[in-house]
Order: sequence, then C-alpha cells, then structure tokens
Amino acid sequence: MRRLSENMFSALVALVFLAVFAVAGGFSALAMGGRADALRPPVEITHVSVTAKTVNGMELLVINGVIENNTRATFSSPRLRANVFSGGQLVASTLFRTSTGPIATGESRGFQVKLPEAGGKTPEVRLTLAD
Repeated sequence: MRRLSENMFSALVALVFLAVFAVAGGFSALAMGGRADALRPPVEITHVSVTAKTVNGMELLVINGVIENNTRATFSSPRLRANVFSGGQLVASTLFRTSTGPIATGESRGFQVKLPEAGGKTPEVRLTLAD
C-alpha cells in the first residue's frame, strides 16, 4: 500500500477544506463584497428605549435612540415620526426633528426626545423616518 508524503497530505487536506467551504456557500459571501451593505436600510433607528417620567408634575415619555447612516452621503437632523400605541391602538403620532447635526457615512448619533403622555402604563412607541 502506498503512503502520501507530508506535502501531498497537506495539499489533500487543503483541497478538502476548500471543497467543503465552497459547498457551504463560503465563496458566495466573498463574492458579495461591498454589496452586503446594499442589503441594509440606508438609515436605521436602533437602540430605542422608552421611559415614562414625571417632571414638575407633568407626565412625559422620554425616548432615547440611535440613528445610523448606512448611505454614502452625509445627512443632517433627520425628521422622525413617533407613533404611540396603547392596547394595540394608535393614540398619538408626533413628528419631530432630532438635534443630532450632520451624520457622516458610516456614523451613528444618539438622540433624545420628550413627549407629553397621558400617564398609566408605558405605551409602545414605533419610530420611523419622516418623508
């Protein structure tokens, strides 16, 4: 029975590895290159938290979040829409402009907004970019 040299065995192991990598779709991920960013939304609103607070006797919703710029252009102070839901029903919709300033390509900025609230259980808030 014939035995493989160390170099031939290493080449065989590398060939098997490449075959398994190709079958698993590894080359398709490499071929996408920069197109993977094209699958992300151009602007994302992430890390959103909503807190109900009472300030000077007034009930407020304090909304914190992060705006991420995935585009190739700089934009400034995007307008957001906050839809407030309670019990599955839309109870308020507010349009506001963040004071984040210009956000360059690939950067993210945090924001905070305070909205009046009727009190009770903390409602669900959905943020979207306004047109």
